[in-house]
Amino acid sequence: MVIILSNLLNNAIEACGTCEDKKVIKFKFVKEDDMIIVAVKNTFNYDNIYENGEIKSTKTSDVDEHGIGIKNVIKIIEKYGGSYVIEDKNKEFYFSIIIPA
Repeated sequence: MVIILSNLLNNAIEACGTCEDKKVIKFKFVKEDDMIIVAVKNTFNYDNIYENGEIKSTKTSDVDEHGIGIKNVIKIIEKYGGSYVIEDKNKEFYFSIIIPA
């Protein structure tokens, strides 16, 4: 859970840093029944790039070291039988996770 939270929140903070106007981060962490729901929504000010159905890193320095955070998050979600949704529209990025508790 620490890897998931640190990666998603760090990405949200960095993305908001690119915004000149509206800087918003919304975070949800809920345990319902036997499921944990985590959702992070944030504003950003650039175009996300997708390649082979995966989001590519927009970080320009040390390209080889970037982009593994989201991949690690997805690996953990899949390892524990969870699911996720990624949405990107109107300069808002949304990552939602449901994982067994």
